Amino acid sequence: MKVLLTGATGFIGQALVTELIRQSFSISIAVRQKSNLFPDEVKQFVVRNFESDSDFSASLTGIDCVIHLAGKAHVIDKNKASVLDEFRLINTDLTLNLARQAAVAGVNRFVFL
Repeated sequence: MKVLLTGATGFIGQALVTELIRQSFSISIAVRQKSNLFPDEVKQFVVRNFESDSDFSASLTGIDCVIHLAGKAHVIDKNKASVLDEFRLINTDLTLNLARQAAVAGVNRFVFL
């Protein structure tokens, strides 16, 4: 099974990549920038900024399952006026965009955590 994972550089994502490799899954990850955290067998697709209009089409080709872990969980600058907008952009708009693109690409499963 070919899996595309977002949020692979996070705490849960790194552990999940390790386990999926152990179970012989074919792993691709969508990242904002290339990472040295993963072995060469993990195919990396640089999406740059994870925004509501990000293009995931190249990373979705031939994928059977998307596991979407990417999200905003912490407030770094509590004085920033648009904190709620940032959470909505990443945790809602990006997720809907990725799910729609996955459906168009024919992905069979979409797991959102």
